[in-house]
Amino acid sequence: ITNLSRDLRLSKSPILSLSDHISIPFVTGFLNTKLFLPLSFNLSDDTNHLIIKHELAHLKHHDNLFKLTLMLLSVLFWYNPCIYLLIQFYQNTSELAADDLALMVHSNKKETMARSF
Repeated sequence: ITNLSRDLRLSKSPILSLSDHISIPFVTGFLNTKLFLPLSFNLSDDTNHLIIKHELAHLKHHDNLFKLTLMLLSVLFWYNPCIYLLIQFYQNTSELAADDLALMVHSNKKETMARSF
């Protein structure tokens, strides 16, 4: 996890928590961030590294803070349909941005390794 966090240039690596009560990985927290993984998650699998990088990209982009802000705005402006459109737009965009960053870091690392040989 520390190496993957370093690849994404995160200032602080999240605390890793394993649980048999979850089925998908996710990140939570603002200052003390945690990465939750299912017990069955194989950390040595290359595909799972991409999944972890995707979750770490959410931390890099501060998506948890933005989602909290949007939730507070939806409480204040519950009567305005535009807030729900904004939330939907942000959720879709943040997922795509996390995918892009995870793939970009992953492909750059592979290119760097290929050039070294």
